[in-house]
Amino acid sequence: MQLRFKLSRDTEVHAFLCSSTGALETLFDEQFVYSDIVQYAPGENDWITFNELDQVYTLYFLAGPQLLAENAEPFYEQFATLVRDGQLNRFAGLDQLATALIEFLQRPEPLEVLRGDEDIFLGQPETIVYDDGNTLSSQAEILTGTPLLVRALSFSVP
Repeated sequence: MQLRFKLSRDTEVHAFLCSSTGALETLFDEQFVYSDIVQYAPGENDWITFNELDQVYTLYFLAGPQLLAENAEPFYEQFATLVRDGQLNRFAGLDQLATALIEFLQRPEPLEVLRGDEDIFLGQPETIVYDDGNTLSSQAEILTGTPLLVRALSFSVP
């Protein structure tokens, strides 16, 4: 898996991957990103491979001002507690994790975690050609969120 994104405005971005076993991996450490520049996680020619079978993974992508900041570690601890207590098991409990994330983002305005494909617009299909000649067909999601965007994609590895 590789995360690619391009922003329409300058803002902070943070992306991380959670597994149903409790593993958590930061893909894009919270940092300020300039608009109109394609960003990659883990890197332009790097990929994340999934070796554990029968697992559910959730990718979280956050864009906006002052994301988790100093609250990142307590949120990760809350995630570990949900897994340890059996409240997060495969696809079960993902709503609880989303609720915990929203609480840690501490926003006065209501927030929503974009999950699934409803109300998600797609960009034009494109073919990505890598240095080694391999190609990949891709179609970007066009996401909006003001002042903060939170996107969650859950998938299983059979």
